[in-house]
Amino acid sequence: MLGAYDVPCFIADFSRIVGLSLSGRCAIASVDSVAGTCGMGNLRVAPDSRLAASKWGARVDNSGVKTQPTGSRRIDRRTIVKGAAWSIPVIAASAASPAFAASTQCPTPTLPWDVAITGGCQIDFWGAGQALPGFTVTSAGTKDANGCCLNVAPDSPLTITETAQGVWHIDIPDIGGLLYAAWTVAPLGGIALAAPFEAWAFAYAAALVAALIIPSQLAGYGPYLSAQNWVKPTSIGQFLGFSVTPQKVGSGFSQVLRVNVTFSFSRQLTVNGMPSCSQTGWGYLGGVVTPSPSDFLGPLTSIPLFGAAISSAAGTFTPDLTLTASGAWTDANPGNNIASIGNQILAPGACQ
Repeated sequence: MLGAYDVPCFIADFSRIVGLSLSGRCAIASVDSVAGTCGMGNLRVAPDSRLAASKWGARVDNSGVKTQPTGSRRIDRRTIVKGAAWSIPVIAASAASPAFAASTQCPTPTLPWDVAITGGCQIDFWGAGQALPGFTVTSAGTKDANGCCLNVAPDSPLTITETAQGVWHIDIPDIGGLLYAAWTVAPLGGIALAAPFEAWAFAYAAALVAALIIPSQLAGYGPYLSAQNWVKPTSIGQFLGFSVTPQKVGSGFSQVLRVNVTFSFSRQLTVNGMPSCSQTGWGYLGGVVTPSPSDFLGPLTSIPLFGAAISSAAGTFTPDLTLTASGAWTDANPGNNIASIGNQILAPGACQ
């Protein structure tokens, strides 16, 4: 028998927003639908400030659905409260209706479990009608006519590895191949060019990883999900992979030195206690703002004779950033345990 329970509705924390008054309520209308939203009013954006959000709870019992909004609250700009944007759909997908639960006993689940990862523009459940880039984890299942989930739940915590991969290149005019030779041919030696290019590439790659931190914190994480946040690398050895390689492209007056950069960096997430016929997830609120390449030219300007030309070429590239979430488990369908999202989704405003 399903007793009374609280259905929390969370609003994630922002930075750079001040003077936000929050009011609203969340309510579960039935086993398969959600009614109500978390309202957001009196929004004024200002630089260099912070916002915290309050919670609303909806209390559901066997007699029906009730809501208990806690009212409006003026936000202290110095306070930050973390939240999750995924709570409402999880409750809607996994909770039985009170009237049904009072009279029906579900059979013991026997069907195998299947947990899938999907990526894309996920629904923002704040009631703002906005989507955000991110990943959804679905513990799939089949329900009988009474709404009982017939699939067993995973019997142990599930580990997800999220990997960020960055790729970019720059082309530098190299008539006669002098720069390529200075990098690759002895006795000129590769150190004169390799070292500053490696320092430049590392600085930008580390900044690109750091750009993931704030939007992932703002979007929050769903129930059953815990995560290490992204951490800005402080050395090349902390990357899973990192390479800076020269390539000769073209010939004669059109010849260029192409510098190719690739890196990968990861973090771990854990799903624990997630029932079948439910969902959770995480996202990147507002998208990922990639750093400006022109802010990282310092190591290249020190290259003798060619520093100005190299810096000009290195100040205009656009990185290709891809996030891949991969589950380390074996279930009924191992083929759906991985998903990726890229620049076209991660860019600010792409999911609106």
